[in-house]
Amino acid sequence: MFFGSNGEYFLGIDFGTRSIKVVEIRIVKGKANLVNYGQVILDKAKKSLLDRDNDYSVLLKEGLEALLSKLKLHSKKVSVAIPAFNGLVMMVDFPKMTEEELAKAIKYESVKHIPMPLDDVNVSWEIIESLENDEEKTNKNTMKVLLVAAPKTEVSYYDNLLKGTNLDVELLELETFSLSRILAKNSGKKVLMLADIGAKTTNLVLLVNGIVRVNRNIDIGGIDLTNSIADNMKISSKRAREMKESDKNLLEGVTSLEFPSIDYIVSEINRMKKIQNIDFLDETIIAGGSSKMKGIDSYLERELGSPVNLADPMKYIKSTFKDKSGNPIVLDSSYCVAAGLALHGLDK
Repeated sequence: MFFGSNGEYFLGIDFGTRSIKVVEIRIVKGKANLVNYGQVILDKAKKSLLDRDNDYSVLLKEGLEALLSKLKLHSKKVSVAIPAFNGLVMMVDFPKMTEEELAKAIKYESVKHIPMPLDDVNVSWEIIESLENDEEKTNKNTMKVLLVAAPKTEVSYYDNLLKGTNLDVELLELETFSLSRILAKNSGKKVLMLADIGAKTTNLVLLVNGIVRVNRNIDIGGIDLTNSIADNMKISSKRAREMKESDKNLLEGVTSLEFPSIDYIVSEINRMKKIQNIDFLDETIIAGGSSKMKGIDSYLERELGSPVNLADPMKYIKSTFKDKSGNPIVLDSSYCVAAGLALHGLDK
């Protein structure tokens, strides 16, 4: 929804709850090549620092500086994602009008949907030409417009985080679109659901014909999965996290546990389908750190009754990095937002 200037190198930074991830690509002959990547896990031992300063940005800034010191970046411009829960995405009906007329109408229509003064938000919009529903297409007197709103305070927040790093924010967008850019690109699927399972929240994005129809952010994430394991097995959080990240399937078989948070994700996906009059999902793609939990894809597939696959951020990025055994190093599904940010270079 927002675009920066042209350049050979493109850098994306994803500020997550538990980690910061960086992906830098180089566009060569229209193809994306991975040239830099890395992450830093935000140290929980610094909790005392947060309690004293009461400012999470202190931890983010220190983590970012530590990560950037290990990378030799080429780009001086960076793309950053705003968390989905800090923005709004909505599809709105407007009478048929010119773009100039629409630009004026947006100001008045936005007041109905945005729960804060318009002077405090950035509003972007896009006319949607095609939808999946023939009944909607036959209504020639109206048009669908995708509205996106984000607080202006987010711009200054990320500018402050990047002060002293020699990097400037070139692109700032909702992570909804960063995620969609890399996961739905050339998918060919008509109706897609994207589920980015972060540490504390899960971002659900419904796309129809490659267009974001609606997104929903819920307060369920990897920490809840870890807590379910700890509670069910009467073990420490550390041990529970190790179990979650192991090859053991805790969702099926005699050792299966109950995960109310996963069931809640299923119920929210079904609710979004119902509200949008969607009968069937062609595919659900899961991303984020907890999407790698053994068995979560097959569990969701069974409960949703439609195909579920793990996100592959390397589908459109070539990597020349090798491990000690000579095997290609690839980014896993937790890098989707950062990679999606960097891939805006292919939109040029």
